[in-house]
Amino acid sequence: MLNRDYVNGLIHNDDAFTFLRCDQSSPAFWELKKKEVMAMIRQLGCPTLFLTLSAAETKWEDLIVILTQVLENKVITVEEAENMSYEKKCDLIKQDPVICVRYFEHRLKCLWEILSASCGLFRYYELEDKYVRVEFQIRGSPHIHALIWLKNAPKYDKNNPESIKKCIEFIDKLISVSSKPTQFSEELISLQRHKHSHTCKKYVNGCIKCRFGIPYFPMRETMILEPFSDDEKLTKKEREEISKKKENVMKELEKISKDIDNSLTFDEFLVHINMNEKEYIKMIRADLKKAKVFLKRAPNEIRINAYNPQIMSLHRANMDIQFILDPYACLKYCVEYINKSENGMSKLLREALNELKKGNNTVRERLRVIANKFLNSSEISAQEAVYHILSIPLSISSRSTVFINTNRPENRISMLKSDEILQKLEPDSKDVFVEGLIEMYVNRPDEMKNVCLADFASMHNISKKKTDNDRIIENSDDEDITENESDNKIAPMKMKNGKGWIKKRTKKKIIRYRYFKLHQDPENYYREQLMLFLPWNNEEEDLIHINHEERFELYKSIIQQKRSEYIHREANEFEQALEEHMEKKEDDDDIDDANIEYDQDKNEFLIYEIGNTEGDIFVEMGINTRTEKVEHFNVPKIILDTEYQQMMRNLNSNQRKYTLNVMNLIKNGENQFFHFINGGAGVGKSTLIKAVYQSILRFYNSLPGYYPDSIRAALCAPTGKAAALIDGMTLHSFLSLPVNQCKHKLVQLNSDVSNRIGVKLKDLQLLIIDEISMVGFTMFQHVDARLQQIMRTKKPFGGISVIVLGDFNQLRPVGDKYIFQFNNSYNALVDSPLWSLFELFELTEIMRQKDDKTFAIALSNIAKGTMTDEDINLLKSRIVSTENLETIEDAIRIFRSNAEVDAYNTKVLANLNTEGATANAYDFCIGDGLASLKEKVLNNVKNLKTTETYGLPLKIDLKVGAKYMLTVNSDTEDGLVSGACGKLVMIDYGKLQKTNETVPCRIWIKFNEEKTGRKARANFHNVMRNRNIDSSLTPIEPVIRQINTKSTNFKVERKQFPIVPCEAMTIYKSQGGTYEKVVVNLKKGMTRSELYVACSRATKASGLYLIGDFVPQKPPERNDAVTLMFKTMRSERMLKFSLAFPEESEEKKFSIIFHNVQSLNKHISDVKFDKTFLSSSMISLVETWTKPSDNLEIEGFKIVHRRDCHDVRKPFGQIIYLKNDLKFENITERYEYSGKDHIEYSSIKVDDICIISVYNSPNSSFDVLRRHMNEVITISKRFCDNIIVVGDFNINLKIKINNKFIEYMKSFGLSLNNTLNKDSTNAKTQIDYCFTNIKDVKSDYFESLTSFHKPIWIRKHKVLSKSHFHEIKNIHTNVTSNINDEVMLDDQFDTMDIDDKFVFESHETVDKNEQIDLDMSFQLEDLKVNEPFDTMETEEKSFPTNYEIIDSDSRKILDHFLLLLEFDNAAGTTQISSQARIIDDLIEKSPFITVYNKDRSVKIRPKIEYSVEAFDAFYARTHITGDGNCLYKSLSIIKIGSEELTHSMRLLAVNAMINNSNHFKTICRLLNYSFEEQLKRTATNEQWGGEVQIHALSIALRQPIYSYVKFLDDPKRVHYIPSDISTQDLINRFDNGTAGGHLKYIGYKSDMNKSSLCVHFTGIHYDALLPFSNNPHQFIPKNDIIDMSL
Repeated sequence: MLNRDYVNGLIHNDDAFTFLRCDQSSPAFWELKKKEVMAMIRQLGCPTLFLTLSAAETKWEDLIVILTQVLENKVITVEEAENMSYEKKCDLIKQDPVICVRYFEHRLKCLWEILSASCGLFRYYELEDKYVRVEFQIRGSPHIHALIWLKNAPKYDKNNPESIKKCIEFIDKLISVSSKPTQFSEELISLQRHKHSHTCKKYVNGCIKCRFGIPYFPMRETMILEPFSDDEKLTKKEREEISKKKENVMKELEKISKDIDNSLTFDEFLVHINMNEKEYIKMIRADLKKAKVFLKRAPNEIRINAYNPQIMSLHRANMDIQFILDPYACLKYCVEYINKSENGMSKLLREALNELKKGNNTVRERLRVIANKFLNSSEISAQEAVYHILSIPLSISSRSTVFINTNRPENRISMLKSDEILQKLEPDSKDVFVEGLIEMYVNRPDEMKNVCLADFASMHNISKKKTDNDRIIENSDDEDITENESDNKIAPMKMKNGKGWIKKRTKKKIIRYRYFKLHQDPENYYREQLMLFLPWNNEEEDLIHINHEERFELYKSIIQQKRSEYIHREANEFEQALEEHMEKKEDDDDIDDANIEYDQDKNEFLIYEIGNTEGDIFVEMGINTRTEKVEHFNVPKIILDTEYQQMMRNLNSNQRKYTLNVMNLIKNGENQFFHFINGGAGVGKSTLIKAVYQSILRFYNSLPGYYPDSIRAALCAPTGKAAALIDGMTLHSFLSLPVNQCKHKLVQLNSDVSNRIGVKLKDLQLLIIDEISMVGFTMFQHVDARLQQIMRTKKPFGGISVIVLGDFNQLRPVGDKYIFQFNNSYNALVDSPLWSLFELFELTEIMRQKDDKTFAIALSNIAKGTMTDEDINLLKSRIVSTENLETIEDAIRIFRSNAEVDAYNTKVLANLNTEGATANAYDFCIGDGLASLKEKVLNNVKNLKTTETYGLPLKIDLKVGAKYMLTVNSDTEDGLVSGACGKLVMIDYGKLQKTNETVPCRIWIKFNEEKTGRKARANFHNVMRNRNIDSSLTPIEPVIRQINTKSTNFKVERKQFPIVPCEAMTIYKSQGGTYEKVVVNLKKGMTRSELYVACSRATKASGLYLIGDFVPQKPPERNDAVTLMFKTMRSERMLKFSLAFPEESEEKKFSIIFHNVQSLNKHISDVKFDKTFLSSSMISLVETWTKPSDNLEIEGFKIVHRRDCHDVRKPFGQIIYLKNDLKFENITERYEYSGKDHIEYSSIKVDDICIISVYNSPNSSFDVLRRHMNEVITISKRFCDNIIVVGDFNINLKIKINNKFIEYMKSFGLSLNNTLNKDSTNAKTQIDYCFTNIKDVKSDYFESLTSFHKPIWIRKHKVLSKSHFHEIKNIHTNVTSNINDEVMLDDQFDTMDIDDKFVFESHETVDKNEQIDLDMSFQLEDLKVNEPFDTMETEEKSFPTNYEIIDSDSRKILDHFLLLLEFDNAAGTTQISSQARIIDDLIEKSPFITVYNKDRSVKIRPKIEYSVEAFDAFYARTHITGDGNCLYKSLSIIKIGSEELTHSMRLLAVNAMINNSNHFKTICRLLNYSFEEQLKRTATNEQWGGEVQIHALSIALRQPIYSYVKFLDDPKRVHYIPSDISTQDLINRFDNGTAGGHLKYIGYKSDMNKSSLCVHFTGIHYDALLPFSNNPHQFIPKNDIIDMSL
């Protein structure tokens, strides 16, 4: 710290902007206030009211009385003041702004006292907190905006009718728009009545509208209206109709508003506009984006602003009061009013700061520029000046705010002690910083050891002395000291180091801190939570060198409880609103520039000095104003998302792969890399540069804590023209290299400049150099040496990775050897071979001329010297005669030599018959010496060539209409670089002061590229507008350059336009440019490179014109330097990608791509264009943010699972695509989205593998994840043994404690398939990964350019079978029955044995929307029936196999349901109810089942058991297998004729029990059963059913169910029934109740008289009773055991 050079080297982010935050009128001050208000809202929740109060000095008679007494020494009465003329009042107010300000402040103070009183306006709602901002109107008077927090005020909840009712009552109680209040006169109401003026007008779609939305809509009563939901979406036609209606209504409102005495009622108003109230409300809602309050308002009150009668009667000036509905509305008020700053000033300062950031100015110079900009651009009213002079606060808060710097120690800014104190310390002392809040917390007394940092900062004051009136030590920017907030009842405690006293406060401060986000920077998030909300003593031990997430989980409940005291439950919603606002702000300019004047040209003829009239802060302070040379860094900005996405989708295969590979290297960041991208003209090198650079910018921008102005990658080129084409810089300007590429050793930068550049480039990771063929060996060595010096390391290129691009078939470097050659024989011995570090990657696909492939091939063959006859004929066809050249307009002529170029330019200019002038250079000497010597030096300079005068000619012939080219790099960022061409359109003239001679002072050029000079045109916008100059013209003015002379005493500077004529240019100068029309003069002796460069300047063959004989060039010799270099690189140093690309795999594999896509709606086109994704068999995406209305189809894939957001887009949703030719089966899916827990999963079976895709929120607890994993894996294992589990689990495996998750998954036999400790996100965490129990499965991370997460690529070597399996609805079967043996039936119904063999004969793959027909045949063998039954004829029915599929699905759903019950006793029932509807639909379509149309598989029981003929004449008893499912099988047979809906019957019973749970709980209680156990029993396979289940089935099937027991065959028993009993006797016995324990179950009372379903119960087994006819006789039992029905 004692070494000042070292201290200077520590300065990194020296913006010189925040020093203004102590000035109340600066944007920096209000930026700080904005952060404090945001912190208040996070801690206290949303405020209740937004209040605006204006000043009305001319209406305040008391003020007029005071002003008269002070200014005129005259006492007048209030009445006299009231009757004083308006002009007189204004005159008094202008004369004494101090009294006006003090009076306004006094009124406000009194008003706040009344509002805060317990018996005041708010009474039942105590005023707890407030934030007030004073602002100034255009007329100069102050007004305030305030946020008010009221205790127990109602909160708006759109889903809670009671909340809405309370809010409306609250609003009506406090807010009014009545035009006839009883509390005050019409005169005050007139203050509230809006009058349109020019300040309130704005243009919207060509129409003038009031920016305040006045007139307001009349309303019958106060309402809170919501925008339309997705279910209420309007069609385009409806919107158009509503828009027309609204337009008419607004016109009528304008008319009505002009008549303030109109007496229309609301109903009359509706009649007037020809709408009913429902249509009227619908019209208003159509344009709403968020919920909005509409006050009760009569038609004659539509211009009245909202007010509170009591406040209005007290304040007696214009006001506004609004109820704040939600965080979104709160943010709107904060942005538009509370934190509104002077927009023009903000923009001026931002522009000045951005300009400074491009250079490496010293902190001192930055301070000067910013201060001067602020000093010379501020404009304030007299009353605002009073506020500043008297130090009256403009920002007032009811609470103090304290900032806790929760950055890591190395990233915190600390205040050094003064030099005087430092000099007195021991040299090895570490006590060099002023003690801050963190140090004070560490030194808290032992009594406070359990106090966390948040409580310490918020609940305590620290002072130097024990006495109460001593000044508080800790830093606070709060201006409003409204009370003594120290608690005097508690004694102060002394700090451990004895440097101060800690006093308890009565009111908490608002805490501000770094606020790390969990999803962006989990490690710092956990550290910050521990730091703030858990007590600690030693930061290094307790917070730095620990596992933060593990410690957080250990104390999670304590931290969350304490955090809730400082983070309100509404904070997350407010943060979301803030993020949405910032996104919109990026797209929309938040500043209206229309009436703001910026740094336009104040002196139209800037070539002549008239003196500086602006103030300079350094001059006023008496500081030396000498400035130093500044190095500027032009860094391209991030392009719009839409532009970036389109660019990336248009990349060819090689460009895309290379970009992804570089991003993979950058993200891994472990090794330095060196790449050479080789490609001929037009292969898209510039596009590749842009793709790589923009991807890098986006990556770093996504990282937490990223500093936007840090330079991570640099774009450079050897020439200004080449640099401008890629929006980069020249190597010379970027690295401060000498302009002249001398072969001498590079002179090192002095330490000050090197340090400044080093500070600016401290984050540099990658250097990209275009047009590398123009960089010679010497310059390349200089680049390496300069980077080593700046980065202070001897690593090649200072440890920076380098990508070079170029075409070595173009011209070689001027005055130097190729980059890959040694400059002389000694270099090979002493210099490291830099070129040997580079690996080769080649671009071959022509992009520039892809519409003219033949021409593109010919150009490539020219470069190689391998032209075909076709190529030669094409080029010869472009030869034109000299005479025909006159018909070719706007063509650039290309010659081989400078002499040819000069001669042609002179000739063209001479032939132009247009306005012209001569621009002579102005040379002047700097330095002392004899006049004769000066003259000699100046004469010598006149004889120098233009190349020796830095591109500034001695004389320029200017001709309007001629083409000119810039010769210097005046602004690379703006494209004003050497080589930029355009046409001279206009010349401005001025007069020299000494000679009064008229000379050109500015020229206007229309450049070939529209973007060239865009910034220069913007700076001259006013001049161009006033003079009606074409907006496409760019002003060019003379520049000054210093010229090297042999004299040591003098320096010569030349002032001249930086242009030369360019009707023609040399081949060398044309390199790097492309033109519509090019004329090439062919000469003997042209090299292959010259011919190639000259011809490839044309964008297409039709634009190329050749003069002379075309002679094809020979191929290069074997010993050609370029040829040898490529031969070596292609054999030894070809680039091998670090990234594997799935689409390149020749082996056909089943593969999966899993990706957290972070908004599929935004990136669906990226997925459609991504060859890696499209090459996969399955694409599984999470965090899709999609809505049901989004079209997400991908060609070649079918969607097998999809879950969308149903309200607003949020981090939710899942979608799975599968190749069309693969079969699948949905096993299970579920999501939980409640509170902090959010998890989604799905399990899809493809062939013999279950693929489970998971998304687990970072907020979910591990127990919740574990429960769901157990659930889905257990269910999936019932269907297949092979399991793949892949997901974004948000558990970082790089943290050792989280390896417990790996161990947990091992308990299922699943192992981690990804390499441990590899990054899966941009934040270098591993939270996305794959588990499996399959040996031949491999998974790797791929690369993403759109998401924070990397995709996971999983592949299995075995090829899966391809049989299409669609949803149940689309499957139908044709069943053919082949009965080999003759069917025989006898009256005993016995020995009916059926052997079923199902044989699938064919499979058909069809399109998604087609049905599937399976030709299925089965054989029934050995079917024998003895004792045939009389008159029974069987009619066989074909039963659709979809029963079988649906029943299988029902079983899965029930298993899933049981698993959910096992885990949380709160199972979701959506799947059950959905499946029940499908089953009901199938049963409804089934015919009435009798013995004759049952399925053949259903057997009839023989008459072995005791039978009654009267009963058996109506019903036949079936033979049901006794496996615990007999009740459900019986009902399945009765309803569809087969057992194929057995599990579906269980599902229907479960659905009935869930939907009527209260009813069944009552039944179970009466029967002494547990409802939960009965529900599980009903859902469980092979569990018998009893009376509860039969009752549930009766409800589900909407029919009574009769259960008959076995008839008694013992004559001695009371209920004995003889076998030959008559039908009538049997009925009588039933009526008398002597026919056994027959039971009747009725679900719904309304169904009691319906035809019944009959089953036979033996006491342990059920059989179905099938009737012989459609209307069987019903034997109705009398003794109903369950006399309860719905």
